Amino acid sequence: MLAGAEILLNPQLGISAPTNTPQVSWNTGLTDFILETSTDLVSWTTFDDPVVMNSNWQSVAIETNLNPAWRFYRLDFPPSSAADPVSFEAKSLPFVASGATTSIVSDPNASGGSLVTLNSTSVGSYVELTLTNAPAGTYHCLLGFKAARGYGSMNLTVDGNPFGTALSQYWPTNFYPLVDFGVTNFPFAGNHSFRLTVAGKSAGSTNYALTADRFILRSP
Repeated sequence: MLAGAEILLNPQLGISAPTNTPQVSWNTGLTDFILETSTDLVSWTTFDDPVVMNSNWQSVAIETNLNPAWRFYRLDFPPSSAADPVSFEAKSLPFVASGATTSIVSDPNASGGSLVTLNSTSVGSYVELTLTNAPAGTYHCLLGFKAARGYGSMNLTVDGNPFGTALSQYWPTNFYPLVDFGVTNFPFAGNHSFRLTVAGKSAGSTNYALTADRFILRSP
């Protein structure tokens, strides 16, 4: 029965042209889509004429205003709308540090006009920032930071658990990337800690500093 249902609900159009008037049909179990037409397979427009249902449980669209006299048809299923990403500016978050001083440094290229910088000179130092009142849910966790010559590599933990892979913040010139560490779940709304720990540095780097510009939680 399940296999039969999948066949019946296959998003496939039937097209016929009695008396040179195209009739496009599909199973009525298909919902949440837009019937579109095109003359060149590039530019698509919404089909605006009436749609009726026939005795075979099919929806039927009849093209009555053909100009030119031929068209392509498709069912377009728009992607489901995901919640807007939640962004946290690092400079506005509470933080604690170990092994090195931490400062908020002005930077006109940062998303919030400044960065949290761990002024580390060795492995093992860390800065831990707390995302306050983060909503419950499953998210991609992204970190925006400044990469430069004097920066090291880092490991990330979320609520004390290792997360993602090691990341180098070294770059020969100033650079402001946004890196996706992967997907995690927050079972409850509230505070969640993100710790950046110095793991080493690239051969070309001159020091072990780390930065945090912003954290973004984006629905999968």
